Amino acid sequence: MTPWEIQGTELVNCNCSYGCPCQFNALPNNGFCEAMGAISISNGYYGDVPLDGVKLAVVFQWPGPIHEGQGKCQPIVDERASPAQREAILKIMTGQDTEPFATMFAVLHRRSSMHSTRSLRKSTSTSMSTPGAAGFMSRVYSTSSVNRFAIQ
Repeated sequence: MTPWEIQGTELVNCNCSYGCPCQFNALPNNGFCEAMGAISISNGYYGDVPLDGVKLAVVFQWPGPIHEGQGKCQPIVDERASPAQREAILKIMTGQDTEPFATMFAVLHRRSSMHSTRSLRKSTSTSMSTPGAAGFMSRVYSTSSVNRFAIQ
C-alpha cells in the first residue's frame, strides 16, 4: 500500500437538511442523496508524489441512502495537476491504497460507479454562495488514520 496524506480545506454539501443523515445512520431527508464536494490541498503526498496545491471536486448521486449503493460519481481534478498527481488523486478518490472504510473516499467509492474524470479549469473569477453553511472544514486524510478536522 502506498502511504499518502492530504491536508486542506474541504467543502461538502448534500441535498438534505443540515447535517448529513447518512453519517448518523438515518435515511436521506428526500429519499435520495445528491452531494458535491471540493478539496483544496494545502499539504499532501502520495508516496513520492507531492500534492501541495492540487484541487479536486466530486459530484455524487444516489437513488436512495448511500449505504444501499447504486450511486454515480463524477471526479474532477485540477487541470494544472501533473499526470502523476492526477493518477495519485484518482487512486485516493477511488479508495485504492486505503484501509477498507478508513476514509470517506473508500466508503463512497464502494457505494457508487465512477464516471470518466473531468478537468477543473481555473476561471478568471469565482464566487460561491452557501446559504446556511456552517463554514469550511480543514481536514486531514491519510492511508489508514482517523480523520482529524477543524471548522474554519
